[in-house]
Amino acid sequence: MTSTLNTAAIPLEPETLRRLASQNGPCVTLLIPVSRPGAQDGARRVVVNDLVRNVAAQLHAHKWGVPPAELLGPLEEFAGTMNDGGGEGLGLFCAPGFFHVAVVPGESAASATIANHFHIAPLATAVFAPHDFYILGLNRRNLRLLHYAHGRCEEVPLPASVPKNEDVFNAFDKPDHELRNRSAAGSSLGSMGNVIFGTTSDHEDRREYEHHFYLAVDRGLKDTVKDTPLLLAGLHEEALEFRRAARHCKLLEAIVEGNPEYMKAPELAPRAAEAAVGHYHALGEAVMAKYREMPDRARTLAGVREVWKAAAAGRVHQLCAAEATEFPGDIHNPHSHEDLINAALAETLRNGGDVFLLPKDRLPADSPVTAILRF
Repeated sequence: MTSTLNTAAIPLEPETLRRLASQNGPCVTLLIPVSRPGAQDGARRVVVNDLVRNVAAQLHAHKWGVPPAELLGPLEEFAGTMNDGGGEGLGLFCAPGFFHVAVVPGESAASATIANHFHIAPLATAVFAPHDFYILGLNRRNLRLLHYAHGRCEEVPLPASVPKNEDVFNAFDKPDHELRNRSAAGSSLGSMGNVIFGTTSDHEDRREYEHHFYLAVDRGLKDTVKDTPLLLAGLHEEALEFRRAARHCKLLEAIVEGNPEYMKAPELAPRAAEAAVGHYHALGEAVMAKYREMPDRARTLAGVREVWKAAAAGRVHQLCAAEATEFPGDIHNPHSHEDLINAALAETLRNGGDVFLLPKDRLPADSPVTAILRF
């Protein structure tokens, strides 16, 4: 049989997640975990077939307003393409007239969900955290530039406009390293000109030198990095100095601490991914701080059902929710087993809002969801 489906799986992007959030139900979500060749957790083909049988049983047991075959047909066709050779984590998203398959990160358990929205809450952090950025290894003896994309990290050459170390910087541009304080002498002193009355400390000289060096690095990177985020890797003090000097690079909030000279690209990848999540969390924490400090409390909202209803009405501008937290409920269909936190997240994205998943302890104790409203 010739396949009628596009089964090519590409990494899930933010715009794709928003498109998934905009689909009308019933929505079937299958999450298929990563499988390595020879793994003992069951062949992928068996896992997918079990998930499809689970969905079929639910579709035949309850009335969803569409013929079961309309949803099962694409899922069964996809299941027929699976093999036992292992592969990346996958998400299958099927709704009336809609089918999409994507690579999804971090999935460790297989699951099948039928609801009025696709089950996208477990994927939001990995999707909205930066996943394509440069990494600058800060070492004044040997700068390094790497590129990170979707879990993989590779070294790239430094642009010719970037001094790769302080010696090269000296050849590029030599600032006034003495940084001496001067005072104009009176006219009676003739050719003496300015009088030196003191010098800065060695520590201050060193910091000023580093500042000029990092100014040059930041300036030299701008045409290569452009609008792509830049993650700093290095000692904490070095990162602070570069952040103080940066004018052109779009820096991520988190850093990878340590000596980058000894970090191999494959070993750096998981730490870069962790830093990207830290950046996403920092953005969410800034929204929570704004939520707590807003003087107009009529534009803040807490409570799962209240936030879900506001999101469905298009009122939610920014939503913060606790990670790995569900709030069961039903929407229109008593058999949907809907997670209302997931529903609020999907409706926020559907209506152009932003969502942030945070550790549970960053949310109010009495509400795993908060929102800043448009009106």
